[in-house]
Amino acid sequence: MRERKVVVLASGNGSNFEALVRRARVSGYPISFPLLITDNPNAPVIERARRLGVPYRVVEDPGKPTVEAIKSVGRVDAVVLAGYMKILPPETVREFQGRILNIHPSLLPAFKGRDAIKRAWASGVKFTGVTVHIVTEKVDSGPILAQRVVPLFKEESLEGLEQRIHAVEHALYFDTLVKFLFKRRPRYALLSSYEKSPRLVRFAHFLQEYGYSIAATSGTAKYLSEHGVYAVDVSALSGFPEVFGGRVKTLNPYIMGGILFHREYDKEMAEELDVPQIDFVFVQLYPFKETLKETKNVGELVDMIDIGGVALIRAAAKNHEFVVVITDPEDMVSLMLEMEENEGRISDETRQKLAIKAFARTAEYDVDIYEGLGGLLAPSLLYKNIFIHLKDPVELRYGENPHQEGWVYTNPGSFLAATEQLHGPELSYNNILDAYSAWSTVQEFSDHAIAIVKHGSPAAGAEDETPMRAYLKTLMGDMQAAYGGVIALNFAVEEDLARKLKEHFYEVIVATDYSDDALDILMRKSRLRILKIDIFKYRLPRLQMLMQGNDMLVQTLDYDPPYDVIESKTEPLTEEEIADVIFGLKMVKWAKSNAAVVVKNRTLFGTGSGLVDRVSAVKVALEKAGDNAFKGVLVSDGFFPFPDSIEWAYRYGINVVAEPGGSKRDEEVIAKAKELGIKLVFTGKRLFRH
Repeated sequence: MRERKVVVLASGNGSNFEALVRRARVSGYPISFPLLITDNPNAPVIERARRLGVPYRVVEDPGKPTVEAIKSVGRVDAVVLAGYMKILPPETVREFQGRILNIHPSLLPAFKGRDAIKRAWASGVKFTGVTVHIVTEKVDSGPILAQRVVPLFKEESLEGLEQRIHAVEHALYFDTLVKFLFKRRPRYALLSSYEKSPRLVRFAHFLQEYGYSIAATSGTAKYLSEHGVYAVDVSALSGFPEVFGGRVKTLNPYIMGGILFHREYDKEMAEELDVPQIDFVFVQLYPFKETLKETKNVGELVDMIDIGGVALIRAAAKNHEFVVVITDPEDMVSLMLEMEENEGRISDETRQKLAIKAFARTAEYDVDIYEGLGGLLAPSLLYKNIFIHLKDPVELRYGENPHQEGWVYTNPGSFLAATEQLHGPELSYNNILDAYSAWSTVQEFSDHAIAIVKHGSPAAGAEDETPMRAYLKTLMGDMQAAYGGVIALNFAVEEDLARKLKEHFYEVIVATDYSDDALDILMRKSRLRILKIDIFKYRLPRLQMLMQGNDMLVQTLDYDPPYDVIESKTEPLTEEEIADVIFGLKMVKWAKSNAAVVVKNRTLFGTGSGLVDRVSAVKVALEKAGDNAFKGVLVSDGFFPFPDSIEWAYRYGINVVAEPGGSKRDEEVIAKAKELGIKLVFTGKRLFRH
């Protein structure tokens, strides 16, 4: 690409001159400024030229002396007027016919001549603007190359309007010069980032090296400019300032059009409208989810709802054939590597992947807002629309069986997100199911509690005032069924308990913490998966969702006590018996239905779960408890449809039976309990778990 020479004529401050030179130096276009000519020996623009290293000459006569000065640098591709206060004589215009450009601070033909900004401001018009045109012998009347509209506001000062118009001039003049010299559009990268970081600066510098002009929203532009990156504020690019307290920044036809226009089919219209060509968009959205963790103030949360950023992302992703979109700062590195390896080119595959990732980001963002605000403003309506946003799955070795594939998606505040694996092989699909079930079971208890879960149901467990007694009581339960299960403890594990735990085979252990000595002991078992759960990070889930036949079943989770009443239908219960009933209810609540458990002294001795009829569940639980059922408590998750379960309880010496009640044959069941001398309790709450 041949170098283009541009000579600048200026009389005053020279901000347009400096903007042109600085933009050119980072634009990737071969534009040189071999000379600045000024008619004013005291003009501030001279100091700008010195600072920028641009040669300058003072030539007061705009006629032949100026023509000779321009020609002294050889062939000149353009002569640019940047605040030049003298009218060029006809011979000068003819000498460089069609190559002299001027920028005027109004929408020509309105407010021609001097003091255009002041006259527009005083006139009461609602819109003025900026015009770039070819200079002819008639002042401010040459062919228009580009215009940009700038709104006026009633309460705005003249100084404020001047500042905004000059910013628009700086952006529009260079873009128009590039199109004039090279017959092509400058390529823009638009950056809008809530987080201001050195990697953003590095990325912007990198994009400049590959020919992108940098545009940015106000805060990002300010940060980049402070760190050596020439960045055009989007307000200067569009002509429209940020309004409504910054709520509207980029929702503008120039910005959205610059992203969305089809580079082939819409090329002529884009030229006609003079929209900037935005080929790259990076947006980091307002941190709504992070703010939600810190405050429940609706006003503060509303301020964190990004509107323009989401629109930019969706526009860029929609037009990904021509526009690269990044929503994750982590993608900056891989993209820079690809561009370095391919001379700045970006593959279609990368564009497509980034676009899909962008759509996922906006979808996730909308769900976060819906759930966050919905939970505060109308929590009872949240179940009306349930959105699942899962990402970054971890591939498991397999699903429930080796021939099935399996993945796990972890959400913030979830059971796995709050859990750290300290030791052992990776968790399997079934490990995760049982670990959650075991932890959910022990969460029911305020005292030291232990549960060993196998295939989703408690097989052994106990509650006591001390950790060691709770574990020793657990061992009295059905350890055959518990073999190779998942054990959960709602307390920290110390050395003495670790030694006992090491004596048995467990797939997984879940606890709130481990002493160093305990951890050292347990880690000697290479296959034991050791999990530590942070109860302060774990947010109890509100809903349970089950995909069944591509239909979604949803229900609220039950964190209430597992009974409405403890109502004796025969003789009153002792305090110890009531404690065992409550313990049994908490255990049977997490067993698969139909389910029944046998407990005594707050210890689980037998579980019958996943049975297709009630009496079978009762019989399995009693059989597993064996002699330990004597003077124990039998608890059922559902009512007894027949008295036969009472008869089986009597055969094993059960002292108390607890069930929800509600059967048509309740009176027959009560009568049978009285007949056999068994205390019968109705709880009023069914505890099915499928």
